[in-house]
Amino acid sequence: MALSSTISSDMAGMARLGRLSQISKARYLLPGGFMSGLNNQGLSNLIVQRSACTAKEGTQLEVPQQETVQLDQTPQVYKVLDPKIGPSVMEGITTIIMDQDGVLWRGNTVFPSTLPSLKKFKELGIRVLFVTNNAAKSRQQYVEKWRKVGLEITKDEIVPASFMAAAYLQSINFSGRVFLIGDEGTRLELEEHGFEAVECDQDKTTMSNEELSRFEPDPEVKAVVLAHDPNFNYRKLAIATQYLRNNPNCKFIVTNMDAGDMLDNNRFMPGTGGMADAITTITGRTPINTGKGGDFMLPFLMKKYGVDPSEMMCVGDRLDTDIALGRQANCKTAMPFTGVTSKEILSKTSPEKQPTYVMDNLG
Repeated sequence: MALSSTISSDMAGMARLGRLSQISKARYLLPGGFMSGLNNQGLSNLIVQRSACTAKEGTQLEVPQQETVQLDQTPQVYKVLDPKIGPSVMEGITTIIMDQDGVLWRGNTVFPSTLPSLKKFKELGIRVLFVTNNAAKSRQQYVEKWRKVGLEITKDEIVPASFMAAAYLQSINFSGRVFLIGDEGTRLELEEHGFEAVECDQDKTTMSNEELSRFEPDPEVKAVVLAHDPNFNYRKLAIATQYLRNNPNCKFIVTNMDAGDMLDNNRFMPGTGGMADAITTITGRTPINTGKGGDFMLPFLMKKYGVDPSEMMCVGDRLDTDIALGRQANCKTAMPFTGVTSKEILSKTSPEKQPTYVMDNLG
């Protein structure tokens, strides 16, 4: 059982009762999985209990005396939802802003609950927009990936960070070439939007001082776009520096400021944020973040997709991006413990950054 299965036949009746009531300031924990709380057992069996960083369901985490003050200084404003009251969680929700990495899969491993959950949402008429800070793939490449996984979706249902960078340039009527540091997905999106991308030769990774002193910047390059690049190197850093230091009107755009992401075997992948910080340190330029965690994403979603914040829920594993986007929208948020944010991290998170709901996993 999972989130989608809680939205049962009585969901339709609830939807007819009216729009979503004003969002509660309380936050909630769904033990045993997001979807496990959503079933046909109705709304009457709510049991709310205070949870202080649970190591196991229903048991308080014991910490050494010297750590107690640190944990007690961080109030936990979420509460425990009994699995039987699932339909009330989704009352009035028509759109789910769904993260991918750390929620639907980790690395190359798709979680068992992913396909059943998404198919159930579709059956119930709840729109799911896959909004990811991953810029490695274009929208079309994600469509193909989902097809291999076993789900048919359209490009309009995918909002990757690669697309958001191109959409931002289009929104400001950008004219000129783009110096791109990033994977193929971002280049494909830029080209689809009519922008020419200039890149470094992949077989060159460094740059001597002599070569750098002779380097002539392309006068048509009017923006530096940084996406996650596993081949980030000194040469790319040096060339980006010339464009941004020598032309104050050159745009500096980053697809996201994520510190990193969790992979299989509990390995942590360095993210785009560290690469952006390196460029900022050298150039003194602060990038425009077009992904989750920046200011462009929410207005864009509302305008392009007709998203009504009062009827949406953000689901993701990161406090600084997924949950931050939901807080920008003042909508419900839900965070599974399958990605970057652990229960320990959440226990030390200030109330204004905590999600509305947390759960062990989507299913």
